[in-house]
Amino acid sequence: PCKKEFREYDSAYYSIMETYNIDLLYLSIDKDADKKIWERDVDKLGLKGYHVRANKKLVESLQAEIFDGNVITIPRYILIDQTGSILSKNFLRPSDPEFSKMIKETFE
Repeated sequence: PCKKEFREYDSAYYSIMETYNIDLLYLSIDKDADKKIWERDVDKLGLKGYHVRANKKLVESLQAEIFDGNVITIPRYILIDQTGSILSKNFLRPSDPEFSKMIKETFE
């Protein structure tokens, strides 16, 4: 599901992120054995932004804070402001027709 969503990213998507000064952070929860595949996919898909592989402690924290203790489902889009406050634990995916409108409403 993540790769399918990433393929939807285009210049308009990156432009709106730049317009509203939104930094992109990709958190991978892939197993250590899949590290090389993850690195290849980041390059192949041309994903702009920061890329981090989550360790066990971060995965546990995400599960507690973002997923309210439930199973982690991906992809998940989370909006966090510059102070670290969570604006949305489950924001619209960029492929959603309402995505750009919601970004504008959130940041204007």
